[in-house]
Amino acid sequence: MRIAEENWKVLESLFPAGWQQMAWQSGAVERLRGFPLSDVLLRMLMLHVASHVSQSRIGNNNELIFSFA
Repeated sequence: MRIAEENWKVLESLFPAGWQQMAWQSGAVERLRGFPLSDVLLRMLMLHVASHVSQSRIGNNNELIFSFA
């Protein structure tokens, strides 16, 4: 398992049970805007916030985003 995957598993363990279903039910991920899964969208947003990198720059780097899927 790669480091990014291991780190995500640790972080995801801190989320409430059923968080992905809650995201859909609440409308938070009504449109994924090209991301394959809600967790990939969440990772992108967290990367944007943590690294101060623009969303367009992150979105243009498909290897970075979709390596999380």
